[in-house]
Amino acid sequence: MRRPRKPRQMRFVVPILSLLSLALATGRAEAQCGPDPDALERAMQATLVVAAADRDRRFLGSAVLWRDGRFAVTAAHVVGERRKVRLRNAYGFEVMAEVVILDGARDVAFVKLAEAVMGEGLAPRLTALRVGEPVYAIGAPFEADQTVTAGIISSRGRQVDPAIPVFLVQHDAAINAGSSGGALVDAQGRLIGINAELAEASRFYVGLSYALPVQLLADVQDGTLNDIPVLGLRLRPVDGMIAEALGIEEGQGLLVDYVMPGGAADSAGIRAGDVILAIDGTPIRREGDFALLIDARTEARNSATLLRKGARIEVVLSYEVSDSGMISAGAHRLAPALAPVARCTSMKELGVVIKGRRVTGIVPTSPAYLAGLSVGDEILTIDGIPVAERGFVWPEIDGPVVLLVRAPGGQTRHVVFDPFSNEQRMRPISGAVVLDPAVITL
Repeated sequence: MRRPRKPRQMRFVVPILSLLSLALATGRAEAQCGPDPDALERAMQATLVVAAADRDRRFLGSAVLWRDGRFAVTAAHVVGERRKVRLRNAYGFEVMAEVVILDGARDVAFVKLAEAVMGEGLAPRLTALRVGEPVYAIGAPFEADQTVTAGIISSRGRQVDPAIPVFLVQHDAAINAGSSGGALVDAQGRLIGINAELAEASRFYVGLSYALPVQLLADVQDGTLNDIPVLGLRLRPVDGMIAEALGIEEGQGLLVDYVMPGGAADSAGIRAGDVILAIDGTPIRREGDFALLIDARTEARNSATLLRKGARIEVVLSYEVSDSGMISAGAHRLAPALAPVARCTSMKELGVVIKGRRVTGIVPTSPAYLAGLSVGDEILTIDGIPVAERGFVWPEIDGPVVLLVRAPGGQTRHVVFDPFSNEQRMRPISGAVVLDPAVITL
């Protein structure tokens, strides 16, 4: 028996309902993958701007409120050797804070606030990261406070420097100079880590960004990590050409280029030309394995297996003498900073030669030169006080200086500097943005 045909309009109902269900499911999936606006807003509020504690308040980078808000965490290269910095939140509220933990090798610093006056910090992400999941970088690139950029996790663990036993989170959210120390969060606003490096030495974003993972931050604060020893070694991977010449397997061990006299490696008996095959019996297959195996030690020593003139020998690298210079880097808790001592100086002592009120000579390392003062400039006022052509008595300088100068072409401008600041700005060139060339990591 032939079944009756469905009405024409009914034949489209099931496909339409299927498409509608698929669209709703897709929308729910996208909603789950998309960021939580409230969570990102909280993450922005917990991301701070770091500035120097000196009178010039030079912009340094970014930081993140940590856990209960009594500490902020940032990259060690942001604070440098400073013992105090200024922290500013998204609302412009600013406090002075003290650097209390510094791990220069792993690039982590903790700054202590007097009280948790800036609110709570970010909760750490405890679950494993997934390659491809969305992430958000928050910081102050080029001093643009609380800027958010989006990307994905590119790699869950990348050892960027083979001499440092740290795996960084690789992502492609845009970061630039000033982003260092800023938060990297997931779609729920949980802290994944703090941004620290770019893959490009020019310090401009090229699609490869690196963040210090949150577990590393916790370990540095807890003091559970080994110090990173200075061994006094320069090594190179055993590539195909070296392996063929030495008659060994390619990728097996590291060839010793140089041994520093008196260092830990020298004391252990390692010599240039040796091939380090293993640490504590574990073979070295990649360049970065060496630092990771040294860091995994449970005692103040490691055994190293060497290949020397075709023979295998064992030596012991010892780190027991703490004041020998063998141990150089670790999480060091700093004592409270001392109050600065007042000082005075003069324009002459700063290397500025003035005839009348015109600059006839200036030392290139002078703070005034770095601030933009040039030979030929005519100084019209100092701190708002007019400078007479003759008989003017130049005052002693005990703080910031504001000079109104007139260039040989007749244009006037202000030159501002502080000779007692720990930081001096780079000399401006044609009005362009000049970044500090001495700092490679962000």
